[in-house]
Amino acid sequence: MDGAVTLQPFNGSGGIVSLSAALGNVSTQGIMTNGGAININSAGAIATNGKTLDTTNGGNNGGDITLSGNGNITTDDLKSSSYGDLNPSSSSFYESDTAGNGGAISLSTSNGNITTGSLNSSSYSKYGIVGNGGMISLSTSNGNITTGNLRSSSYSFWGTGKGGAISIITANGSITTGNLDSYSVSGLEDKSDGGDITLSGNGNISTGDLDSSSSSFTGTGNGGAISLSTSNGNISTGDLDSYSDSTYNKAGNGGAISLSTSNGNISTGDLDSYSSSYSSPSSSGTAGNGGEISLSASNGTITTGGLNSYSRSKSGIGGNGGAISLSTSNGNISTGDLDSESFSASNVAGNGGTISLSTSNGNITTGDLNSASWSFYGTGGNGGTISLSTSNGNITTGDLDSYSQGVGELERELSVCRLGIICPHVTGTTAARNGGAISLSATNNITTGQLNSSSFSISDSGIPGNGGAISLFATNGTITTANLYSSSFSNSGIAGNGGAISLSASNTIKPGSINSIGALGSGNITINSQAAFTLGTSKK
Repeated sequence: MDGAVTLQPFNGSGGIVSLSAALGNVSTQGIMTNGGAININSAGAIATNGKTLDTTNGGNNGGDITLSGNGNITTDDLKSSSYGDLNPSSSSFYESDTAGNGGAISLSTSNGNITTGSLNSSSYSKYGIVGNGGMISLSTSNGNITTGNLRSSSYSFWGTGKGGAISIITANGSITTGNLDSYSVSGLEDKSDGGDITLSGNGNISTGDLDSSSSSFTGTGNGGAISLSTSNGNISTGDLDSYSDSTYNKAGNGGAISLSTSNGNISTGDLDSYSSSYSSPSSSGTAGNGGEISLSASNGTITTGGLNSYSRSKSGIGGNGGAISLSTSNGNISTGDLDSESFSASNVAGNGGTISLSTSNGNITTGDLNSASWSFYGTGGNGGTISLSTSNGNITTGDLDSYSQGVGELERELSVCRLGIICPHVTGTTAARNGGAISLSATNNITTGQLNSSSFSISDSGIPGNGGAISLFATNGTITTANLYSSSFSNSGIAGNGGAISLSASNTIKPGSINSIGALGSGNITINSQAAFTLGTSKK
């Protein structure tokens, strides 16, 4: 096709463009259908020669774009979005720029590479009703996939819509993309879910930022799941966002984030799958659950920024923190801070999420790890378990918190209370459950900040649970820590059992203070060392 094709709309939408070649390749220039679909089928390759395929039609539904071949597919930008322009003559300013649904974009070839510019199937309306983002699907049985930015999001300050799913799959090749956006943003309406993002290949996967989050002022929606997997290659990404947040209402659940490679390294920016409700005049400001974060490399290193799968509510019930799991059979693990806590400012908190890091052959180096559960004026749930293990390497961390806490009426004393120290003059009725166990096992050295698996209720009538066990085991190395807390404490005098603390190393052991007191019984403290044991020399 030598010239550009433009179809004018008739009764709201343009006509369909359908090109089919039983033999040979298909080569096009620009095509604009004003809402009509574009279908191109080829027995060979498909190329748009640097020109755009465009099925947009203002605020009406975008037309589908489908390209199917048996060779390379090479395109410039593809546009099937719906965009609601403000209409000054409308009687209602806030409903004057309605947008429809974005059209689906599908590119598939049985034998070849896929190379594209930016793809846009989003739905956007600044103040009016908004539709859903269109699904984007790219697949090849044998080839690489390289794209610009992909957007299937839904956005409106007034309306609500869902982000469209994004799927990129190659059975035998690498994947390289720009930013992928399937998020949903809604201002004053309900149920705005982010779309799932799935990338699967048999080579390296390299992406920009991925965003499948759900954000709303007064509504609620779930973050979309993000999944990246390759059987043979490295995974390298920017920031990944699958969170759910609501400013004035109940938040949904954060979407799960999963990255896995059978033979390669994983390197990411920050990963956010949290659920957060900021404010509400009633209990409707409940937070959902944080999404699970899982990174697995069978033979390679894992390097990440901060990982956040917490659940937080300012005035409603807190959900559960999402589990965080990082594992590799042969490589180092290096992370920023990990946060899977549950928090409610004035109501019941859920449980902290489990944090687990393991490598068979390598070092583990992290920032602070937080799987605590706590509330200012309500009841804390159970702290989540924290487990770090390496069969051949060192463990180096910041502070580890898996405590359960109910504070009481004086937020200003929080910095003291969270250390398990007596806080007088705190009123109100709060309670706590059990602190989560903390377990670190290494062949060589273990070096940590403060470890806190306590259970404490600071109010005059609060009742806590039991402190969580703390176990550190260094087969052929030293243990150096700041203060260790596994106590059970309440200002009311009613408390549970302190958690057991066990430190074992073939070389020196140097902790700060050790505290495992409890009203029903203090936890056993066991020190096993073939060298010097020095208490109180490491402080933080």
